[in-house]
Amino acid sequence: MSAPAPTTSAPTSRPWTGIPLTTTAQRAPGGLVLHVSGELDLDSAPTLEAAATAHLGTLPSVLTLDLSRISFIDCAGLGALLRISVHASCSRTALRLGPLSPSVARLIALTGDPFRTWPSPHWYRTRNYLA
Repeated sequence: MSAPAPTTSAPTSRPWTGIPLTTTAQRAPGGLVLHVSGELDLDSAPTLEAAATAHLGTLPSVLTLDLSRISFIDCAGLGALLRISVHASCSRTALRLGPLSPSVARLIALTGDPFRTWPSPHWYRTRNYLA
């Protein structure tokens, strides 16, 4: 007598359950506030960069990124924030991060606050990283 054949079930495909990233701009005295909500990860980082870059084109004196409604951030999201910081500096716009969600604050704390130690825009220009 042979053993019964093992049964297998097909893997269930799960739809993506992430929270899409949204941005909303609001004029503020002396600058602009960009309210960001959702998940900031590899898929959504380009969306935030594009929105911030477009608003930097209007040359506000201060660009504030309100990250209080970010539910998740990964290293790609942190990289996007650092690139936005460099672009803001190149356009002579002060970048302010805050308020921060707990996940954003934790990632920044774990990385030793890279916004204080990030190379200057001059470093990037001399290496052809920025146009």
